[in-house]
Amino acid sequence: MSFSKILSRGSTVKPHGGCVSKAFVSAPLCRVQFSTSTSESSSIRAEAWLPDKWYGRFLGVGNGGLGGCIAYRDLDYGSALHFATVGSNNGHDGDTGRPFLGNPEVLNDFTFRSIHVEAVIGKRIVEAYYGRPHTKAYYLGCSTGGRQGTQSALKYPADWDGIIAGAPATDFNHLLHWGAMLARYIGSPNPDSSPEFIPSELWKLVAEEILNQCDDIDGVRDGIITEPDACDFRPEALLCAGAESEKCLSLPQVEALRKIYSPLYDNGGADLSSLIASGNSKRMYDLVSRTLAMPSLDAFYRLFLVPGMEHCTQGPGAWAFGQRGGTYGAHNESSHNLLLALVDWVEGGVAPDTITGTAVDGTTRVHCRYPVRNVWNGSAYGCER
Repeated sequence: MSFSKILSRGSTVKPHGGCVSKAFVSAPLCRVQFSTSTSESSSIRAEAWLPDKWYGRFLGVGNGGLGGCIAYRDLDYGSALHFATVGSNNGHDGDTGRPFLGNPEVLNDFTFRSIHVEAVIGKRIVEAYYGRPHTKAYYLGCSTGGRQGTQSALKYPADWDGIIAGAPATDFNHLLHWGAMLARYIGSPNPDSSPEFIPSELWKLVAEEILNQCDDIDGVRDGIITEPDACDFRPEALLCAGAESEKCLSLPQVEALRKIYSPLYDNGGADLSSLIASGNSKRMYDLVSRTLAMPSLDAFYRLFLVPGMEHCTQGPGAWAFGQRGGTYGAHNESSHNLLLALVDWVEGGVAPDTITGTAVDGTTRVHCRYPVRNVWNGSAYGCER
C-alpha cells in the first residue's frame, strides 16, 4: 500500500508516527508513503523522498534508540543533496520498545530486517518513479542507525555500496548490561537507602575534575580529552576532607564513581572490561581485524573518532559533518561531509584519510582514522601513528 504527493521547496509535511509534529522539505520532491508486511504478525511503514533533481544515487537512513521514528531530518538532508532517500519506522511506531513484548517478529524488524526491506522496496519505487534504476546505494545512520548499518554489512552486504555507521550500538545486550551496572552502582535518589547516589548537580563537578586531571594529556588544555582511554581518572580527588558540601563527594559517592571507571570482574576474577561501552567502536574494529587476520582494514572499513562529541551530535568538539540531518555546519565538500566523502570513496576510489568537523563556534578540527592518533603539534591537531 502506498500513496504519493508532490511537494515544493520550503513546505512542511505532517510526519507519520507522532514522534515529531512536522517535517521540513528543503528541495522539490515527490513524497511516497508505503507499508509492507514483513511476516504474518509484523510490518513496516516507510517513506521515499524523491527529489526532482536526481543523479542516480539511492540513500537509506536508520533510526535511533528503541524507537520506531522515521528519520525525517535525514530524509530532508538526503533529498536536498539529490539522493533518492528512504527511511522506515523500524517495524513499530513510537519512541519505545514496548511493541516488542510478545511479538518476536516486530523485534526481528528492529534487529535487522527493516533496513533490508526499505532497501529492497525503496529501490523498486525509485526505478518505477525515475524510469531507471539507481547507480549506487548508500546508507546513513547513527546510534541504533549505526548498529543497523553494521548489521546490514554483515547480513545483507549487497544492499549498499557504502555505509556510514555512526556511534553504532553494536553488542547491544552488553550495552544494556553496562547500563544496568551503572544503575546498580549509583543506586536510587533516596539518601537513606542509597548514600552513594550522585545527584545531577554534582555531575558537573565530576566532569570538571576529569578535565582537570586529563585535559592536557594530548598537550593542550581545550576542554576536550582526545583519548579517553589514556585518562587514568582518580575520583578520590573529589573526596570531602571535612563536612560534605556541593563542592565534593562523600566516601560512598567516590566509591561508586571509582566502580564506574574501573573494569568489571566476574566471581572468578576474570577481566570483563569488554562489557564497558567506552571505546565500543574501537572494540568492533579490532574484532573485525582479528577475525579476518588483517592488521589494517583501510581498504574497506575506516573508523574516525571524534573527541568532544556527545552521542552522534553536540558537545564542545568539532562534531558536525552532516550527520543526523545536520544542516548546521554542513559543508558541500567531501573533506567536511561524511556522506560526500563516502561517495568519493565508492565512486572515485578516493578513501578518506581524515575528516574535518565543525564546532558550534565555527572552528574546525581534523579527525584521524583509527588507529592513527590525533595529536597536538604545538599549533594545531594533526595525525600520527
